[in-house]
Amino acid sequence: MGSEPDRKRRHFSSISPKPVMAKKQPFAQLSEGKKLGTAVLQYQNQKLAQKLEVQKIEYSALENKFSQLKDKQGPCDSTIKALNNCWKWVIMLFCYSLCAIPSCICM
Repeated sequence: MGSEPDRKRRHFSSISPKPVMAKKQPFAQLSEGKKLGTAVLQYQNQKLAQKLEVQKIEYSALENKFSQLKDKQGPCDSTIKALNNCWKWVIMLFCYSLCAIPSCICM
């Protein structure tokens, strides 16, 4: 019995170095490829994160500008509404004055 394990060991040890060596090379290349792919993805991710930060800053600046313009437009809107009401009164008064004439279009 003592010689049987020795034979098995010798048998496996004499066969196993060749397949192990053959297996390690593709795995090493695959591992290096994965590392390279991971590095490329990390670099691309970093660049995209930087672009996203720039876009967030630009978006925030545009939001602030929009808010300022909207606040600035508020008084203009009320002025336009007031002018519109004045013009309505002018047109209405003009039509009433024309309606006093028998050939008025307003009738």
